[in-house]
Amino acid sequence: MPTCFTRWRASATTPTSLLKLRDLARRIAELTEELEELKTEKELRLRSLDCADDTGISSVKKDIAAMESALKKLEAQEAKYSAELDAALKEYGELKEQASEFDAGELMEARLAIREEKERSAVTRVQDAYGERYDSLMMFDSKRDVANLLHEEAEARSVRERLRQKQQAQTQRQRKPKHYEQER
Repeated sequence: MPTCFTRWRASATTPTSLLKLRDLARRIAELTEELEELKTEKELRLRSLDCADDTGISSVKKDIAAMESALKKLEAQEAKYSAELDAALKEYGELKEQASEFDAGELMEARLAIREEKERSAVTRVQDAYGERYDSLMMFDSKRDVANLLHEEAEARSVRERLRQKQQAQTQRQRKPKHYEQER
């Protein structure tokens, strides 16, 4: 009685079965090689993620999810601040347009008056805050930095301040009544 092995052996010896066996062996070799390549690639990826094995992947997935949520928050903040910047730029454009309607000299005088008052206030607050550690040279440098940010020339600004102070001193002298005139 023929066994399964003998039947297989008899059928394996046919030329067509030999071709099939050769094709199957080649296909098995290709798949084995592809499997080895995939294993190598997996090991490289696990190493790049600092994972010893598949169990470390869950922590990496959590980190990725956290980073994606942080990215969404940053994108939302960017949109918010972009909108605020656009609104501020629009307001700046409107104010600049309004300022162009004013006389440049009057605008400069008003600006200097406001600025002088604000600078005095800032100096007082800084002196109160720092006490003996207050440095007038540092304050002068700060004023110069502000002038540079406003695209003003420091020398021209100091000349304008001196002229303005002289004008104020003259107007104050004119306003003070003379004592000998009041006694008569």
